[in-house]
Amino acid sequence: MFSKKKKECRVCGYRFTPERKNIYTAEEPHSALEMLAAAPTRFSAVDCPICGCQIRLADRAPRVTVPEITVRHDADAEETEGGEDED
Repeated sequence: MFSKKKKECRVCGYRFTPERKNIYTAEEPHSALEMLAAAPTRFSAVDCPICGCQIRLADRAPRVTVPEITVRHDADAEETEGGEDED
């Protein structure tokens, strides 16, 4: 998911490779009106080991829930049955 590239802190300039155990999910703060209108923006982040500033790594897409497959009327079976009766 993430490359092993070094990241640089924009505040102190320290370069480091983020470790998997230090990566967490964060969310941008929104006003009350924005919370009602749009989904929150989530992203993966890590803190700088020297100054503690948050470094944004990658945006996260919202989860999509797919409904279960519903049982539908089998129209194809009726068509094949009708075609067999003509013989």
